[in-house]
Amino acid sequence: MIKKLFFVLFLLVSINICTHGLTFMGAALGSSPTSFTNILKSKGCYYVTTNYGSPGYTEYYKGKYWQFTNATIALCVAHNRVESVHVEWEYTSSATQLIAELDKKYGRHTSKDNYDPVLGYVGQVCTWYVSDGYVQLFWDKSIGLIVSYYLGNPNSDL
Repeated sequence: MIKKLFFVLFLLVSINICTHGLTFMGAALGSSPTSFTNILKSKGCYYVTTNYGSPGYTEYYKGKYWQFTNATIALCVAHNRVESVHVEWEYTSSATQLIAELDKKYGRHTSKDNYDPVLGYVGQVCTWYVSDGYVQLFWDKSIGLIVSYYLGNPNSDL
């Protein structure tokens, strides 16, 4: 009886830990590329191409993200796990709405202008920090909109 109770408690704790991780369309960052892409495909995304580099590779998909149909979705894989996901959309007209939605999900964002000394002003960046990573939204009228999901904390001392 005690063994069964311990096993049930272990399962509940395991499920709870998994559900609090940073996810993208229901797929957990840090998971294997196969399980991650299976979830994307089940949501209607389709594979486009793969670019190989060091230490990993990037897989590109097309699919629906939020209100964006046919968005480009890039999965960055290293060490046999999905470490970041980037969604690209050519229009910035929905940025304010998307920020409000992400604020509801992740809490109040931090915001800053992104200035490149060579190119001059290059858009705005909003960031949401979560326990195991962060989400960034970058937009500029000439470039479009990019939403990125990252594992890890960029402010930690490595």
